[in-house]
Amino acid sequence: MREFERKRKAKKALYSRYVIVLLFIVSILVVRGTYGAYGKYERARELRDISMGKLSNLEKRQAFLEAENARFSLVDGKDREIRERFGFVKGDEKLIILPADEFKE
Repeated sequence: MREFERKRKAKKALYSRYVIVLLFIVSILVVRGTYGAYGKYERARELRDISMGKLSNLEKRQAFLEAENARFSLVDGKDREIRERFGFVKGDEKLIILPADEFKE
């Protein structure tokens, strides 16, 4: 009989309002924490995608700069760039500048 009463007291304590309210509060806290962790996960994923895009752009820029560096390492590449940017000519060459406005129709 005492065994039965002990089980009934345990069941009564387990199903009491206080325990149910406590379990409800704990479940709300767990759901809230899970939702917050999911939000952080989504933000981290967005930042990772942005970083991967930036990395891709930087790798493309690095490849371009390495190609430009290889081009400038040649003597002909340096001469060509100086001529294009600054309009220099060698000793026996002449420079002709055509105004762009005369060729418009």
